[in-house]
Amino acid sequence: MSLALALDLPPTTALPVRVKPNSGEHVDAYIRRLAADNHMPPSVLIEILNGRIGYSSAVLRTDLLAILSGRSEQALHYALHGLPKTRSRQPAPAIPRMSSPQRPRRTHAEMRETFAAIRRDAAYERDITVAELARRHRVQRNTVERVLSDPTAQPRPEPSGSAAQRRISQSHAEVLEQLALTIDEMLRQQPYAPARRIWEVLVDDHQANLPYRVVREFISARRSIPCTAVRRGPPRRPRNKPTGAAE
Repeated sequence: MSLALALDLPPTTALPVRVKPNSGEHVDAYIRRLAADNHMPPSVLIEILNGRIGYSSAVLRTDLLAILSGRSEQALHYALHGLPKTRSRQPAPAIPRMSSPQRPRRTHAEMRETFAAIRRDAAYERDITVAELARRHRVQRNTVERVLSDPTAQPRPEPSGSAAQRRISQSHAEVLEQLALTIDEMLRQQPYAPARRIWEVLVDDHQANLPYRVVREFISARRSIPCTAVRRGPPRRPRNKPTGAAE
């Protein structure tokens, strides 16, 4: 289920089934119980509480959890552990829309996903042009040509210490090691499956408490998508020589 559908839920209304938190229960387990009793995929409830794709209790909105669970923030902090500190209820200031030259630079992992999307679109849409791919994915034409001409092409590495090169924690590495065969099987059956969909399956069906960023980088490192030639324009029709023309 997409984030847009998840956010259709009124943020000021409690869920139909109210679940009492157990004393000493971790917030991860409580969120899963709350989602299961209300017949929701855990990934959908996580997106509502975080306001974005991905899972991390450090950015969880405690005020939204209190509203959806029908409990006060004080009661949740008293019963659960792993909750972040109480955040201000003041609405976040509106972020002005930036023009194209001012858009933030994409991370190395996001560019790897862009490269994979370019190859996927080129494989599915045989007649798409380089210019159309460049406009669709907001990259230069020479970048599209480099991606399609070299199946092993990778974006330039970011400087050391960047957010995209943060080390995966030991707990996340252990979970990924246990789910590596499952992820490889999903990639074998659906080579072009988005990382977002795989993250949802891991969270909902395999009870994996993994951030979307970690899953996305893990998939990007293991994915191998073949390159496909792209036409630069509509295919040309061969001209038929007139009957009796000289060779």
